[in-house]
Amino acid sequence: MSGKLKIYACSGIGDVQEKAVAYWTDNTRTIDNTQAVNTLLALINRNYIEVARLRGMSPVDKIANLNDIDLYVLCLHAAQYCNSHYVKLQRAGAVIGSMLASGAFNFDSLNTSDRDAHLDQLLEQFNELYQDESAAIQHNKDFEAWFDKTVVKRNKVGLSTEQRKKIESVMAKKIKGIGKADADWMENADLAEYLTKGSEYFLYTYFTSAQLNKLPAVFENKKQKQLRTYNYCKSLFVDVYGSEEEMQEIIRAGIIDYFESTPEEVCASIVKGGKVKGVGVEPVTTATLGAAEIVSIIASVLTFIGGVIAAICSMVAQRDVAKYGALDEKIISTSTPNPEDFDGLDVNGQWKAKTNWPILAAAGIAALLLLRK
Repeated sequence: MSGKLKIYACSGIGDVQEKAVAYWTDNTRTIDNTQAVNTLLALINRNYIEVARLRGMSPVDKIANLNDIDLYVLCLHAAQYCNSHYVKLQRAGAVIGSMLASGAFNFDSLNTSDRDAHLDQLLEQFNELYQDESAAIQHNKDFEAWFDKTVVKRNKVGLSTEQRKKIESVMAKKIKGIGKADADWMENADLAEYLTKGSEYFLYTYFTSAQLNKLPAVFENKKQKQLRTYNYCKSLFVDVYGSEEEMQEIIRAGIIDYFESTPEEVCASIVKGGKVKGVGVEPVTTATLGAAEIVSIIASVLTFIGGVIAAICSMVAQRDVAKYGALDEKIISTSTPNPEDFDGLDVNGQWKAKTNWPILAAAGIAALLLLRK
């Protein structure tokens, strides 16, 4: 694997990106991977998207995320190349835990070339220690317990061959409404990328009850329908990843990728109609995310986001027709975030008379699409 993975040099990860980040799969396919590989890819992508897209993230927090990526990459290496027997995987976990205890993953740099070189060194160090059975191993009980739960016990493919073929047939179909700005990801369609691109659909599930009490009823109604869709889809992702947590990680990372802000920050900004420091459409340090920008992003993907979620639901149904009936498409179409939901909210944070959001957001949409081309 050394020399193959150049995640830092390829990403420009030290700076906030102006373009949405593609879900990194390490040239694998989610539906064919073991649950362990998929779980580690979800963790890597979460950290990567936060560093690349989350505005206002401090250099210290970025470095912490990047160091975690290095750790997860070594675990991914073990999950891919030491997976023929659980004893080999356990030894790999012990070696990585020993490296972690010795401070090997503490690397204080945002320089992409330096990080790639350091990651190569870590991979070489791991390979040497793993192959030398006489090498002293400093056991790290906490890490080894995590590795056993996350990698060893998930060293299995969650879907049968027949189920994978059914899901492939769904992914082979075109999704209505995908334009030039959003077509690239479909060239190598992957289940994880579907959920990443469909993540904005689940935005309203992050509203608290207290926040919803301050908003029009449409937000509460859509939240309940979004939760119904989520619960319908989660069985597929639990099988593919091993737990529901990874599905939540991907949705969260996808929303950050869209809004350059956490889901909680976006929801808070909607409630107050104000701005969240450190995030926004404009590629400047002091940019802020306000109501108009939120509506712009929602409007820019409105034409296909429902189609992406419908495709995922179709995968669920096709995987086991006898167990899962088709989800009513009206639930999806009537619960997708829409600029019309914001009628009555002005840019000063007051819910008043209806606002013509399509006109207000038009300039923001045009700017957003230019950034993502």
